[in-house]
Amino acid sequence: VGINRYLETEPAPDFGFSPDAEFPIINGEKGIATFLVSFAKQAPAPTSMTLNRFEAGVRVNMVPQEATATISGTLPGTFEHELAQFAAAQNVTVNTQPVAGGLTITMTGKGAHAQEPKDGNNGATFLATFLAPYPIDPAGKTYLTAIGTKMHSDSRGSRLGINYTDKVMGELTASPDLFNFTQDGPQTI
Repeated sequence: VGINRYLETEPAPDFGFSPDAEFPIINGEKGIATFLVSFAKQAPAPTSMTLNRFEAGVRVNMVPQEATATISGTLPGTFEHELAQFAAAQNVTVNTQPVAGGLTITMTGKGAHAQEPKDGNNGATFLATFLAPYPIDPAGKTYLTAIGTKMHSDSRGSRLGINYTDKVMGELTASPDLFNFTQDGPQTI
């Protein structure tokens, strides 16, 4: 009703802005910048474990609740026990499914809007943090280590060197939300 009445008496605007906030006061809108981090292909090297696949996320502005990784090779005998202990200590859940020559792991945290990533538990960064110390192939190791050391539990971008605070708008928030890794395909965050 409001826009129809407006158009009866005023010219149509060239563009409009609808803030993602609540009435009555909106003094600014937090912006969003989306970056795609791509990893260079690495030559294979003999290791006991290979990261075949790692994926998480559905949108660039949503902390991923769930992440899935498929590992092949020889897993340590204590691997699943250590995984269960990690999940319990970090307040995330984990499910495993045997696959030919390996294991698929699904870690579930808590989804949240990227406006405040601290409201969630990023399933992807938790899974990467758990897997990174294991003897994984070079490409997988680089991918998991970058996530675990530069993005896990850092919603302000400090470890990435992008943290910033504005007097009016407050702190920048950083949220890695889309993950895609395959050995012969994309390796992106």
